[in-house]
Amino acid sequence: MRLVFTHADAATFADYRERFIRRAVDAAAPGAAPDPGALRLVLDYKYGEPERGGNGLLARWHTGDVAALFMDWRWRRGGPGAPAAADVAAALGAWWSFLRGEGWLDPYCTHVDGLRATADAFAAACREPLGSPALFSGPGRDGLRSRAARLPSAAELAEAIRAAPAFRGDDDEPGAAAATGRAAGWSPRGAAGLWRDFYAAISEDLPDRLHTAGGDTFAREYGRTPGAFVDGVLSALFAERRPAGIAVIAGALASGDGPGSGGPAGTGAWASPAVAVQVVLADLERLGAVVRGGWETGASPCGEAAFGLTPLGEWAAYERLTAAGRTPRTFDALLAEPAEVVVERAASGSPGAAADLGTWVLARGAEAALHELAAVARRTDDRLHRWVVHTVAARYPHAAAPAFDASADVPGSTDRVPLRPSAACSRRGGR
Repeated sequence: MRLVFTHADAATFADYRERFIRRAVDAAAPGAAPDPGALRLVLDYKYGEPERGGNGLLARWHTGDVAALFMDWRWRRGGPGAPAAADVAAALGAWWSFLRGEGWLDPYCTHVDGLRATADAFAAACREPLGSPALFSGPGRDGLRSRAARLPSAAELAEAIRAAPAFRGDDDEPGAAAATGRAAGWSPRGAAGLWRDFYAAISEDLPDRLHTAGGDTFAREYGRTPGAFVDGVLSALFAERRPAGIAVIAGALASGDGPGSGGPAGTGAWASPAVAVQVVLADLERLGAVVRGGWETGASPCGEAAFGLTPLGEWAAYERLTAAGRTPRTFDALLAEPAEVVVERAASGSPGAAADLGTWVLARGAEAALHELAAVARRTDDRLHRWVVHTVAARYPHAAAPAFDASADVPGSTDRVPLRPSAACSRRGGR
């Protein structure tokens, strides 16, 4: 069953939409009627939007549709008052049962058990970010956009700490005075603890180095405590992915972003955090957490230095965000995700997400990865998702050929873009 309201006026469309909802609610078992608002949200996903129509396949649902419902549609169309995840899952199950009862179920529709299992998994995943907002940087497609932390091993971490200027004994710059002299007690087993002492000393010294009268005065001037300010510098670099200049970091802090923020900075003489950011970056550089470099050609007309996180800084940012209750996912966890997740990230346009997809392909092996990606292209009706898959297929044509040949005879949603990337990716040629 495929419904497409091409020429219907708004009143006719609204009337038929409500008829479907009433019939599905009336057909439900006693005590199992779905929430009408949740069912309306589910069906609207298939109807689409005025400027971007859905595929109209009300009777064909795949796990990819469930993923899109929870990762994009529910947040974007439902807004702050979006139906509860459990209500959306129940509405989807009730709609499937209604279709089966009417004899309208599409033969290519995933069984309700698979849809419910996926919906339950996403419902649980939607509850988790409420306590850990770093998993979701915003509603909709931004949901899985946040950066995944690449954490060094314990041995790599200890070696990175040992190589930091502050632990080499040749660093005579000011700052971190409270930790001076402790490097003599360095050992691989206690390296992380010793590094934390040095890191804590940055915030202890910061008010004096900026000539403020203490932590309370600093908090009034900068909108956060010294410790939260230092954490905010790390968090800003972590969120940026690519090297950032002092102005970018200061702007993120001044806007009130990051853990421990008390809102935008004040309006005193030190309200602009640029000077404080420069001081903190210098200390983090001595601790081996950041590295200074130049911008790419043409990226900065002012020629200012750019700062990026080292593997040690990546670990430190992950640790501080976790302590603030905003645990990022690790890169290993990202690589274990199914194809839909990494394709969704790449389609979001987030910096580095396309590179993450490439790493995911290499970790799985091109042949296995292309089979999973071809399955995504077959299930989805999203143009961006298919474009991402076709881009990967173009890089691995020999691995893509059998993957797309295997799905050539399975009808897909081809109303937007062809399922096959090109004839060059198939031994049998295009159809």
